[in-house]
This record gives sequence, C-alpha cells and structure tokens, in this order.
Amino acid sequence: MTIAISKTAKLCLGALSVLCLSGMAGGHLASAQEQYNLQLRTTCKEDYQKHCADVKPGGGAIANCLMSNLEKLTPDCRAGMEAWKKSKEKS
Repeated sequence: MTIAISKTAKLCLGALSVLCLSGMAGGHLASAQEQYNLQLRTTCKEDYQKHCADVKPGGGAIANCLMSNLEKLTPDCRAGMEAWKKSKEKS
C-alpha cells in the first residue's frame, strides 16, 4: 500500500520536525532552522517574486512581506508561513 503525501503535508511535517528539534537539539537548532528556511524559500519562491520582489532582505523583511500577503499566497507557501509564524510564537 502506497500513501501519497502532498507538498503541504510534507512542509507541515518539516515544520513539526523543527518544533520538536527546538526543544531537544540545543546547538543543532540553527541547522534545523536553516533547513526549514531553505524549504520555505523553495516553497515560496514564486510567491516572493510575485508579491515581495521589491523588498530588501534583512531583519525579517521578506517574511513580514509574505505574512502581510498571506491570503494571496499559494496553499503550500501559506501553510509554510503559518507554521513558521507558530514556531516563532513559541520561541
């Protein structure tokens, strides 16, 4: 039996992994966070180009732009950004 997993489910599982690691990994958190950020950059690339291309990177400006356009994002990017926001609220 094969189970198909959507991109959104994979992204959410990745976010869950980051949240779990944040409580257990200590010094490895940055690496997990970097992996998650890379995954978001890949998932949200088109959304970034469409809605935030004129935003100068740094200080969370791109993430803030994507969050301010949340309702316009593709479903996968929206799910990733919502998971990112929840992870930030817990830290």
